[in-house]
Amino acid sequence: MVLQIWRSLLVGAIAAITILVLLGVAARYILNAPLLWTDESSRILLVVMMFIGIAELFRLQNGHVAINVLAKRLGARGAAAMRVVKAVIVITTLAVMIFGGLVLANPDRPSVSAALGIPMWMIYSVIPASGVLSIIFLLIRMLHRNSGEQEKE
Repeated sequence: MVLQIWRSLLVGAIAAITILVLLGVAARYILNAPLLWTDESSRILLVVMMFIGIAELFRLQNGHVAINVLAKRLGARGAAAMRVVKAVIVITTLAVMIFGGLVLANPDRPSVSAALGIPMWMIYSVIPASGVLSIIFLLIRMLHRNSGEQEKE
């Protein structure tokens, strides 16, 4: 259920961006009256969609591109050690992203978007949310991988 909602949000954002850009172009070149809010709203949707996509890639089994030549040469123990090192690096990077996102998403900051007047902390809140979801999905994937390896032994 949650995954269906998740995917529907991504598809809806793509459709909304397409409609907003077409509306903005039509208003600018056909009506000769540009709509400033279409540019800003499509830009906000693109950024939100990008951060949701980051978490979605962590949810997928093989979402991110990986070069595993070294892992194959190191053997089973070396590959397992590399997975742990890789996970620590990724989780550290995501923790920095969460911290930075929390600083930006501070509701006490008075800034609002130029055309829509949306408080920027609402837009920036997708950054720490994406980081937290990414870490959760990564840990779930690691737990499933480890339980699968223990069953094989």
